[in-house]
Amino acid sequence: MTNYSDEISNNFNASQTSSSGPVQAGDLNRMIELTNEAEENITYLQEKTSLAVYLYNASQNTGNYVILSKDFGFLPGLIDNNQEFVSLFRFIEVMDEVIDYDRVIQELPSLSYSHISGVISFLRQVAQFNLRGYNIDEIMDHELVADEIFLSELRQALANQEVTRVLNFD
Repeated sequence: MTNYSDEISNNFNASQTSSSGPVQAGDLNRMIELTNEAEENITYLQEKTSLAVYLYNASQNTGNYVILSKDFGFLPGLIDNNQEFVSLFRFIEVMDEVIDYDRVIQELPSLSYSHISGVISFLRQVAQFNLRGYNIDEIMDHELVADEIFLSELRQALANQEVTRVLNFD
């Protein structure tokens, strides 16, 4: 067993004491803060890793159709027939566009449209999981703001809505 007292004594340089003062309470408090922060970061990373492992296992157990893309921080998605990556959140957006909400309510009559929409939104958020912390919605918003065609169509739709509201005003 290593004798750390001897190790410290052998490596101790007495000249170091003259250039440094005694440990202050503030120094200790800062060390405690840094330790707590490090523990929080470790816990956060462990949780993200656990989720990544869960998603990986889910992919393995369901035929490997959904992959975790290393290029996008383990963002879940599919590889289409053209060998292009299609994110799972985009797939869920398409499902939301084609799903028959009335049919879902027939099957689950105690649900409302809000419930169904909330579930789709939740699944879309879950599908945006990635280890790099990319905020997919924020990235898409920035792309839309720079898309002149989209902005033009949006302006036209809003203008048409105003005209319709004025014409239908009683």
